[in-house]
Amino acid sequence: MLAKVARWGILTVLLGGLRLLSYSVLQHFMVPVIWSLILAYVTWPFYLRLNRWCDQRPSLAAAIMVVLIAAALIGPSTWLAALLKAAIGAA
Repeated sequence: MLAKVARWGILTVLLGGLRLLSYSVLQHFMVPVIWSLILAYVTWPFYLRLNRWCDQRPSLAAAIMVVLIAAALIGPSTWLAALLKAAIGAA
């Protein structure tokens, strides 16, 4: 009986340590994963409309979505970088 309790205690401690170590490794990836889930949820209706527009070709619709999302993220960043460069050059 005591051996069984000791075995469960050791198992609980080891699994708790594994859980803690897993969290310490994965905590850096949680924010990007959450943002990707939000982005997927928000763009899903647009993807469905785009898929219908592309005659039910999901690969083409996905490729167009990737280009549009990349342009939506890279375009403003490039514009802000150009503004910053101009501001630094004028100073």
